[in-house]
Amino acid sequence: MLNINKKDFFKIKFEVPTPVEQSLISTILQKLDQTITLHEEKKRQLERLKSALMQKMFADKSGYPAVRFYGFSDKWEKRKLGDIFEERIEKSHNGSEELLSVTLKDGVVKAESLDRKNNASHDKRNYKLVFPNDIAYNSMRMWQGALGVSKYNGIVSPAYTIIKLKNQLENPCFYQNYFKKYEILNVFRKSSQGLTSDTWNLKYPLFSRIHLFTTSSAEQQNISSLLTLLDYNIALHGYKLELLKKIKKFLLQSMFI
Repeated sequence: MLNINKKDFFKIKFEVPTPVEQSLISTILQKLDQTITLHEEKKRQLERLKSALMQKMFADKSGYPAVRFYGFSDKWEKRKLGDIFEERIEKSHNGSEELLSVTLKDGVVKAESLDRKNNASHDKRNYKLVFPNDIAYNSMRMWQGALGVSKYNGIVSPAYTIIKLKNQLENPCFYQNYFKKYEILNVFRKSSQGLTSDTWNLKYPLFSRIHLFTTSSAEQQNISSLLTLLDYNIALHGYKLELLKKIKKFLLQSMFI
């Protein structure tokens, strides 16, 4: 264990600038700390706001949401997911397409962007094709929200399930958010095949039998736009935080002798 007593501490010698320069260095570092704290709080507030809206803007058991956009008042319609989505089963042409993955935090991402070991098979001809606006989900972790709308053309492991909307007027991002609502995740868990979290599996045949309340494409679009805007602002504050922390780290290394 490292220790230093008061006597030895006061014997240490090092270089210090003038009081004026000390004050300037202190001021800029304090302002950086304040700005970092501010962005952290803004990010937390936006995350809390989105969480609250996720609970209020989707219909409950009554078929009505607690919070709605002006001009919408009709009861949501209870529909079977198999009437809304169909499974995409096309396979890779030659295994050369862009490899994608599904994460809990960021949904569908390029596999090369992940900081983890690539466990993909060398022969990818059995991998599934994914197109923009498809929803890809991990059937073993659907109950945790491991799903996302793809922005890319590519392929995913055969372990994933790919679904696409039958009606192109409906909004995939609306369903992406809806499927991450706590009550819906619980439905996915109960509908999965298996007895424990290690064996829960929600393949398309089971997924297609689930019923939930859904609304018009216009209301879907409004809800999706608001939640996407919140996601953008949350990500923006996160990005600013990383930059500010890098700036502070650089200054701490560079402003002292």
